[in-house]
Amino acid sequence: MHDPYRGLSDFVLNGQANGLHQVFSGPQPEQIAILYRNGYLRACREALEARFPAVASAMGEVEFRTACSAYVQASPPRQRTLTGYGADFPDWLSTEDISRTNPGLVDLARLDGAWLDCLFGLDESPLTALQLNRRIQSGGGLPVTLRLPRNARVVALSWPVFDVWLAIRQGEHNAVVPTRPESGHVLLWRPDMTVLSRPLDAWEARFYLYFQATDSLEEAAEYFLPAATNDHDLPITLEHYFARLIESGLLIAGD
Repeated sequence: MHDPYRGLSDFVLNGQANGLHQVFSGPQPEQIAILYRNGYLRACREALEARFPAVASAMGEVEFRTACSAYVQASPPRQRTLTGYGADFPDWLSTEDISRTNPGLVDLARLDGAWLDCLFGLDESPLTALQLNRRIQSGGGLPVTLRLPRNARVVALSWPVFDVWLAIRQGEHNAVVPTRPESGHVLLWRPDMTVLSRPLDAWEARFYLYFQATDSLEEAAEYFLPAATNDHDLPITLEHYFARLIESGLLIAGD
């Protein structure tokens, strides 16, 4: 920030009014600076609420406003726009007292952040069953490279908040965050203009994480899907699971 505006920055972030006379003329520069500060804090809070709507709903207006003020104090915007502001909000929230009394909020924040990242992730056209059939009938066989969409996100959870998060996203404002820990994973992806999400079983989570890391369906299937077919609670074959991936829009052909 340029030196002439250092005084305004000190006032907005720290409440120090000593340098305001370098920016504003008149006998009471604090009155003008307060307008800037209020607008600044409101813009930051609205950006955070847009990025983390489930957290805002679960906290309530007063508590969320307090959390936003503390976060802005600890991590003010570093760019001219608020696009992307709050990317580290879940990590910051995990260090605060509120996360100790209501730890599920951190996982809600991670889901909110992953949803937005998925929404604005890379646009790609998934492989369809029709495209695959045409390729096979023409003698082309399976594509050499099959990978997950770049916009897909696998979110690790420590608390069973997926149903709560989904309910809040669908407009319910009385959802109660669970108070007993339970680990899990949620997959988010966007085959078109709508972000889809679903919880994953443990073996599925390992499969998707490995698939995402290697960009190799063959390697992921070789290491993890056979184990699923031996589980009597998951009567699935590799062929059926492959069909499920196609149907869900979770396979991209090519690099």
